[in-house]
Amino acid sequence: MPKKLLTISIAAYNVEKHIVNTLDSLIKSRYIDELEVLVIDDGSTDNTFKIANEYEKKFPNTIKVVHKNNGGYGSTVNYSLSVATGKYFKLLDGDDFFDNDGLDKLVDEIRISNVDVIFNAYNKIYSDKNIKRVGFKNIQYNIDLNISDININYYIAMHAFTFKTNVIKSSGLVLKENILYTDCYYTAIPLKEVHKVRFLDFPVYNYRIGDIGQSISRKVRLNHINDIRDISLDLVNFIKNISDTNIDSYEFLCTQVASFCINYLGTILMMPTSIKASNFFKDYDNEIKHLSEAVYKKIEDLAGMLPKSISLLRKTNYLLYWFFSFVRQFV
Repeated sequence: MPKKLLTISIAAYNVEKHIVNTLDSLIKSRYIDELEVLVIDDGSTDNTFKIANEYEKKFPNTIKVVHKNNGGYGSTVNYSLSVATGKYFKLLDGDDFFDNDGLDKLVDEIRISNVDVIFNAYNKIYSDKNIKRVGFKNIQYNIDLNISDININYYIAMHAFTFKTNVIKSSGLVLKENILYTDCYYTAIPLKEVHKVRFLDFPVYNYRIGDIGQSISRKVRLNHINDIRDISLDLVNFIKNISDTNIDSYEFLCTQVASFCINYLGTILMMPTSIKASNFFKDYDNEIKHLSEAVYKKIEDLAGMLPKSISLLRKTNYLLYWFFSFVRQFV
């Protein structure tokens, strides 16, 4: 049996309407025998497990299906990392899918690569069938780069990441279970072990957007606002406890963490405008400043309207909160 070049961890929870498309996007690969596909059924109550099992029967050397009690997204990643044997490791949500050509080109890269992380462009697939390519600005493509030399002012989502497996494992990454948004640990903590990276301009991951109940929706974000807060503070404390003199990826890490802090501040602005929400915003922002001056300053350096708004709020001692909160209700 060929050595596995890429482990693909699929978090699958009640995705019976998508899982066929998800798995079909993998079995079409020219390099199927060099893929390790772990389908972690997280306590589904529909036919997800049954459908995935049929694929395992047809492709037993590639696909392994595990059914377990529901533990949330983090639990599926934790399990996959504990058994992964591939040279590199990539996440795939059970309702998303890979670009066939992009996957094969990524495996070609992996075959010869020795960098710690490969970053690929990815596609956002909207419910109206529109497609938006998400790439990288101010980046050199197709060459090995020192992560310490990379200067970006935007967040890179998990869809772009392909880590070397031993890099993740050596970082000691363990995702919290039974909460949302834990992929943000995945896009930050292993970076402390990263030195060399490569950016590729072709997409691999196709990310569906628009399904009801997605974690990025306004309703779900507000319902799970405490998850966002807790994870963001975990990551700020992570930054606080490492030294910028010892970590090549320090600036890159600060950008990733500051971006998630902005996510929480932006979610507060979605709340009904009130003195209580205003105090949440101010107290949290001051807590970030107390924990990590580097992250606090990085927030204002990031691209986008929200960082600019936060900068103005700070300069006015948060008096403009009422204006920005009102505007955010309609954005």
